[in-house]
Amino acid sequence: MQLVSLDSAVVAGRRAVEASERIRKNLGSGVLRSSLTAARAGTYSDLVAILLRRGDVEEAFQVADAARGHSVREYLVAAEHAPLDATVRGIAQADELLRRIDQLTAALDTIETVPARDRDPETARAIARRLDRARNEFENLLIQLAEQDPLSAAALGGGQLRLSQVQSVLEPGEVLLEYLVTPERLLIFVIWSEGMRIAESTITAANLTSRLRVARDLMGRPDARPEAVEGVLTDLYDILIEPAARAAPVYDASALIIVPHGVLNYLPFAALLDDVTGRYLTQAFTLLHLPSAAALPLLREASRGRRAGPADRSGPSTYVFAPFPERLPATRAEALGLGEALRDVSVAIGPEAREADLRRALRSGSVHLATHGSLNVRNPMFSRLDLARGQSGRSEDDGRLEVHEVLGLSIHSPLVYLSGCETGLGGSWSTRFAQGEDYATLAQAFLYAGARNVIATLWRIEDDGAAEFARLFYGELEAAPPAEALARTQRLMMESPERSSPYYWAAYRLSGMGT
Repeated sequence: MQLVSLDSAVVAGRRAVEASERIRKNLGSGVLRSSLTAARAGTYSDLVAILLRRGDVEEAFQVADAARGHSVREYLVAAEHAPLDATVRGIAQADELLRRIDQLTAALDTIETVPARDRDPETARAIARRLDRARNEFENLLIQLAEQDPLSAAALGGGQLRLSQVQSVLEPGEVLLEYLVTPERLLIFVIWSEGMRIAESTITAANLTSRLRVARDLMGRPDARPEAVEGVLTDLYDILIEPAARAAPVYDASALIIVPHGVLNYLPFAALLDDVTGRYLTQAFTLLHLPSAAALPLLREASRGRRAGPADRSGPSTYVFAPFPERLPATRAEALGLGEALRDVSVAIGPEAREADLRRALRSGSVHLATHGSLNVRNPMFSRLDLARGQSGRSEDDGRLEVHEVLGLSIHSPLVYLSGCETGLGGSWSTRFAQGEDYATLAQAFLYAGARNVIATLWRIEDDGAAEFARLFYGELEAAPPAEALARTQRLMMESPERSSPYYWAAYRLSGMGT
């Protein structure tokens, strides 16, 4: 009788998830999609719980992986089936819409240069409303185009992810930890090449969110008391890592692949502190972050030459851009220092650091970009990196490289280093941890457009600290792959009397291949 009841519950749960997916796909607005997933987050976790009770571990893993945000993936097609820029080429009819968005953005920027006492607030609000509507229209169009390609189902979250697909691409010494935050407990899928185990922490989502907020607030201040920071990081280690280590051979690994969920997207796992050994997680493992387990086989297959179009290897191996040395004084020293330290490097500072040149650089070498990263919470596809504006007046050289534009590029960079403020964040941190789908991030956009590795930050780093971190990282990169170089750099920063606080090193996160 119990088995029959479980079977019926599984059928009902599958139908509920399918209904949520259908409704979500019919909502154009990213804000509405996020709200829907927030309201129905329990649908996924309930089905996972029922499947685990029935012993269907692999299907539970599939549902858990589908439960995380789709905001970036919905705008993409799988790399082996179609070039990413095909999506953007298919929206020629949106040219006028993009021109209108550009004009409205420029108008709003002009108003913001006027002193507050001299502005007409109603005019600014009216332009902002028109800009929001135009951006929503454009995002809706991208969604429709992406969903027209049936071959992209796996990349878009609609296909069936097989456990064996993930295990087959895990390297020796790698363990993948995929988290699922449910209202009453935290589930951890621990996967290695020869097996999978399920671990859990009996902590509510609300309690986890509170702890993470405290940790973030403390680590975001370089002057926070070390004992306070260490206490909360030890507690989080016991919640997030120790249960996985009890269930599976985590401590036998040398590298962890972290697939966070919900609020865990905003946690610097590198700073989790083992109370037994006294070591931070980044001292014990090299760390790699991914938006989903499904991304791992796609990225590793893509790295074997399945991305469309050859890379242009005719230029320097590394390009450094620092477009605003006056506003961000340390970026000039950062760029010049890298120019002296690196071989075969091109350095562009101030007006020379143009968007069009960055686009060309992304087709060939590694790119280091020291600039502002602007998060657009309402329209995440318009989050952007700021560069110098070219003289052509074309949208591809307007000084605003936005997420939707990044996804239209054919990127071949082995490494994109975004040395900007909060370049790894989605919208939830800015909206008091809005539950549900995370918004598109700049880092994920570069990753999905073809970058092999992306380094981004989780909070604002003061300029001098960012410059020191970059200098140390590129020194380590000469002898180690990116994931190991990042871990070594974080360990070196810990040894610095002035910059040992996690504030200076824990915000940096690597996504992608790691090699």
